[in-house]
Amino acid sequence: MINTKKGIIVLLTLMFLLLMAIPACGQTQLDYNGKGYNNSSGIVLQNGASFFSTGAIANMLGCDVVIEGNTVTLQENNDVLILEVGSKVAFLNGVEKQMSAAPLLVENQVLVPIRFVFESFGATVSWNDLEKKILVNYTETRNGMNAEELIVKSSEKMIEANTYKMFMDMVMNMDMSGQENGEPVEGLQVNTHSNVECWVQYDPLLMYMVQNVEMPGNDQIPAQTLQTEILIKDNAMYMTMPEMGWVKMDMPGLDMEELMSQSMSLDPAAYLKMWGDMGILASIANDSEKDGQNYWIVNYTMGKEILESDYFQQIIQSMSTLGTAEGMDLQSLLNSLDFDLYSSTWINPNTLQTDYMDITGTIKMNIDMSNQGIPGNMSINMFMDGSYSISDYGIEFEVPDVSSAVDFSNMTTQL
Repeated sequence: MINTKKGIIVLLTLMFLLLMAIPACGQTQLDYNGKGYNNSSGIVLQNGASFFSTGAIANMLGCDVVIEGNTVTLQENNDVLILEVGSKVAFLNGVEKQMSAAPLLVENQVLVPIRFVFESFGATVSWNDLEKKILVNYTETRNGMNAEELIVKSSEKMIEANTYKMFMDMVMNMDMSGQENGEPVEGLQVNTHSNVECWVQYDPLLMYMVQNVEMPGNDQIPAQTLQTEILIKDNAMYMTMPEMGWVKMDMPGLDMEELMSQSMSLDPAAYLKMWGDMGILASIANDSEKDGQNYWIVNYTMGKEILESDYFQQIIQSMSTLGTAEGMDLQSLLNSLDFDLYSSTWINPNTLQTDYMDITGTIKMNIDMSNQGIPGNMSINMFMDGSYSISDYGIEFEVPDVSSAVDFSNMTTQL
């Protein structure tokens, strides 16, 4: 399985770049404001009632959720709803309400009745019998703008500044297991803590990242700190590799600048269409304060649908040359990929610029090793939790000289 690691690193690096660029799959069972909502936990049906996890409800409504024992408290702006697992009695702003179904506890996860919770906070809920879908509509605004419009406006402000600096702090836990020749291989667990400094320029496109990864070590891997630099310049990606220095990864046919302009388009209609095509669902969360400053917060959710979008497929088609060099089929790798990612964007009401972001989620992959001549498979389960801070709007920055970078295609046999 060692020869597969480089391909995995390329894929995960690609996913990370997509997350920097853009601020369980099956039949859709719930539409939220006209968009399908899918997550790994899914909808649970019991005795004619539909239940969703409190986490899914929080992502859609943008409400705060606190669970203490069997008591669940949801707060959406000034409204407070209190539920009890196993009880059909609820309290909305202190007023007793009766539910047709009681919250459930399934595999240590609290599930709440969808219709009752959404309607308690003013959403409309209906059922499309033809398509077997629950339809939920709920719109919240800040200064007359809904969640998508707030993101568009903040993106416009970032493009007007043209440059900014981003600092990211992220914890990532990864479990790897698999089989070779029908026999299980020893599993590998990797826990990392990463700090990333990233400088971005829109016109002309320039992105420079310095990533420090701390690995505490275990019985299989010694403790170590790895530093990687990534530069996107002149429609090529450069990356430093241990003992090799800068490596150039050409991406023929891929116009990174065009993709970046799509992801931060000044045309609101085009921007919102892209979000819809990528299956990104946005909602306004409760306002919050940080360092004495009040913020508007937009939550958004990304699932596997993003991989099927034209935006992502353009990148995969270009990256396929790297996969071929590795003896890996990146498209097959992506087909095995499943993830739930949740992010919060903190927008300053005074400047409409994004000052902070938070992201959490899970990523799962199942890799067929036969295309590398190894009869077996490898499974990867990852959990990530990170925070971003954004500053230095409009300030120019310098990037390293990569004129002596080694071409990736000439060095694959060395790795």
